[in-house]
Amino acid sequence: MARKGLSEATKKRVKAGRPLIAGKDCAEVALAVGVARQTCVHVKELAR
Repeated sequence: MARKGLSEATKKRVKAGRPLIAGKDCAEVALAVGVARQTCVHVKELAR
């Protein structure tokens, strides 16, 4: 069975997670990555 890659949304979440772990602000990261600020907050909570 062929393995599917990550969805575009999942790729953005992963891309947002790295700077958040490093301590960057959610609004700044959301703007840079192209996701909603709320998504960024959710990713930050999951990364704890």
